[in-house]
Order: sequence, then structure tokens, then C-alpha cells
Amino acid sequence: MNNVNTIEELRMEELNELRNSERMEEEASEEAPLKTKKGRVSFLKKCSNHFLILAGAVLFDIIGLIPFICVLTNMIFAFSLYIVFGSKKPKSPNDGLKFAGVVIVLNIFDFLLGVVPANIGAALVRIAMSEE
Repeated sequence: MNNVNTIEELRMEELNELRNSERMEEEASEEAPLKTKKGRVSFLKKCSNHFLILAGAVLFDIIGLIPFICVLTNMIFAFSLYIVFGSKKPKSPNDGLKFAGVVIVLNIFDFLLGVVPANIGAALVRIAMSEE
């Protein structure tokens, strides 16, 4: 008789463990959508939020088609990007270096080729890095 009780107790413990694990899985699945609802804003929505910056980038790139003025326009636009996004911290310490590297490479190509839209590229990269 003792064996029957212990077997029943073991089965009850197993069933309780199964129930508890199923409850934990259900709770985890219920919490997961709440965390992802915030999620990341799509890139197009970010771009639409920064429409004026993109319009300024297009304007500065058009003015920058004039030789030797492109250097000045790129510096002015980089300063305006710093004013808009400078107070916002990057997600990681390396993000600032990555952004600076992209801007420098785009400006070198723009200076050499003259038709690369460096300001638009820099604006898109900075918008993509923003947390909004």
C-alpha cells in the first residue's frame, strides 16, 4: 500500500511540475508581446520625422556640386547635424566613431568625384542611428 501512495505522489508531483512549466511558458508568451510592442520605429517613419533635415541635405548637396564649395557646404551641414543630433547620446560609444567614419569617407568621395550625395548619406546614417 505504501508503494501505491508513493507512486501516486510521484505522479502528482510530475503533473504539478508540468502545470507550473506550462503556466510559466504562458506568462512568458504574454509578456513578450508587451516588450515588442514598443519595438523599433521603422526607418521610413524615422525619415518622415526628420523631413526637414533630409530637405536640407538635398539643398546642401545641390549647392555642393560647385567645385571647392562642397567642402564648405559639407562642413556646414555636418555642424547642423551635430546641432540637431549632438545632444542625443549614441546607443554605444562606437556609434559616434562609426558615424564620423562614414561621414569622412562620404566627404572624401564627394570631394574626389563631385557628384556623391555625401550630405544625404550622412543624414540617413545619423537618422538610422537615432533612437526615436
